[in-house]
Amino acid sequence: MDGFPYAEHLEWRAVSGRAREPGPATVWVRPRVALLAGERPSTLQRLVVIADSASGISSLLDWDDWSFANVDLDVHLMRRSQDDWLRMQATSELGTGLGLARSRLSDRAGVIGAGLQTLLVRSRRA
Repeated sequence: MDGFPYAEHLEWRAVSGRAREPGPATVWVRPRVALLAGERPSTLQRLVVIADSASGISSLLDWDDWSFANVDLDVHLMRRSQDDWLRMQATSELGTGLGLARSRLSDRAGVIGAGLQTLLVRSRRA
């Protein structure tokens, strides 16, 4: 995800799907930098930063032609993560001007929880 500072602050390992290509994706990911300089982020902070990426890795539209900003993020957890690396399986769905991105969040021990983002979809060409 070159040229996108948010994504460049995360370390990515693709399992399926490709960055900037439409469709669902599964990745292993971990933050490269702390949220606050000099402080190690908590497992919850790392998880929320990563969950915020679901719409980006599962986009259905061309990034150059469309904006699909997530206007909210809900994260539901069953347990705490035991790992820096998190696995995210993400899909997106589009309506008229709106969309949803869903994610399943796991670590090496199994499922941790799920995320849901509401997307505001707009043409960059309009």
